[in-house]
Amino acid sequence: MYNKDMNKTLIKNITLIIVVALLLGSATFTVQAKNLKPNDSGWKLQWSDEFSGKELNEDVWTYDIGTGFSGWGNNELESYTDRKANVRVKNGNLVIHAKKEKYGLSHYTSGRLKTTNKKTFKYGKIEARMKVAGGNQPAVWPAFWMMGNDGLPWPACGELDIMEHANDRPYASGAIHWMARSTNMMYSGMFNNHVYKYPGGKSHGINAWHTYGIVWGANKIDWYVDDKVYFSANLYDSNADEFRDQFYLLLNLAISSNQTGYTGFTGPKKNFKSATMYVDYVRVYQNKDKSYKKAKPQKIVESNKLDTFALQFNKKDAAVRIRSYVYPDMNGKTISTNGLILGLKSFNGKDDTGITEKDLNVDNDEGFIKVFQNDSEDVENLELQEYTSATYFNTDLIFEDGLKNHKNAKYYVRPYAIMEDGQYLYGKVKVIDIKKLNK
Repeated sequence: MYNKDMNKTLIKNITLIIVVALLLGSATFTVQAKNLKPNDSGWKLQWSDEFSGKELNEDVWTYDIGTGFSGWGNNELESYTDRKANVRVKNGNLVIHAKKEKYGLSHYTSGRLKTTNKKTFKYGKIEARMKVAGGNQPAVWPAFWMMGNDGLPWPACGELDIMEHANDRPYASGAIHWMARSTNMMYSGMFNNHVYKYPGGKSHGINAWHTYGIVWGANKIDWYVDDKVYFSANLYDSNADEFRDQFYLLLNLAISSNQTGYTGFTGPKKNFKSATMYVDYVRVYQNKDKSYKKAKPQKIVESNKLDTFALQFNKKDAAVRIRSYVYPDMNGKTISTNGLILGLKSFNGKDDTGITEKDLNVDNDEGFIKVFQNDSEDVENLELQEYTSATYFNTDLIFEDGLKNHKNAKYYVRPYAIMEDGQYLYGKVKVIDIKKLNK
């Protein structure tokens, strides 16, 4: 659930982080790190909630109440409550019911639970068996996920999404988001192969019972549905230390708006009435084979083959197009990302890449910051695999200052590549100073 716990304190007191990683490409994320699988032997149940009682166990779960800042960071429409109309335990299931109703300033209600400071976990096999009746409706957004329990604001705490689903998609997805403690750079491990496509399509999808889980080790996280692993993220990089710490669990059923990115900027239809998440159990296992808990982080390796530069600055709209590139080790072929466009005002019309305002997302209400996320990465990464020893190429970015005075804004950008052996190579951080570009 992207940007959920971002709040005003984060925006005012911490450098504003904008994700401009090329999130929606179809690159192959090759991982060399070994990990246990969900159906391996040796898994022993450490903790579970079977929801077998008559009441929610509040020694474990805490209710999130209200609308949060900016709709929990996602422009969600619902107000979360602790009412039995929205959250209850019945017939051996946790029941989270989202419904259309006037409640305070909201027109929808639902439930969101977390185990913050009550039950936290580090590594293991973590899974939930669940289904969502009415889950194939526009704007319905169930999630089973985790956040770092270190008290830091998002994204510094780290976020681990075990299962998310939106609208009538015939697939569920998993992802990680974090800010590296050593560099304050923002990362997201979410690519096109981060989805699990339901066999049989929508009719056997989110509305049917499935077991969603992860096998989380010190060097790798595997996502699975019904014991089938479909996505992996390599944590060899020393920048991924957030995921070597304690995390807490969350379960929620959100209603998105036409400003919610994960759901494709989709709001509920007028005839929406309700949707219901059923959770049979949540279980956490540890394995007698302790090797998956032994961290082997790599040091940051800088490479002069990776570089970043600003292609264009539009003074009228304070829009910057940024391109990162890599010099391959074969055939002299240069591979680069398409332009990343960032601006503080509306970016009107088309430029020479055919980008229109529809491609730009409002990422923050207060600053009207717009981010273009490129989805043509599949070509670039196929070329990388063909001509270089890299399997993935991406760009991380920090936006600093200029929320109220964009003339003083700075962009800190750095490209990186993931090599076939799992090593991360980084280009040097470059500063794009709007004040200098404005001259």
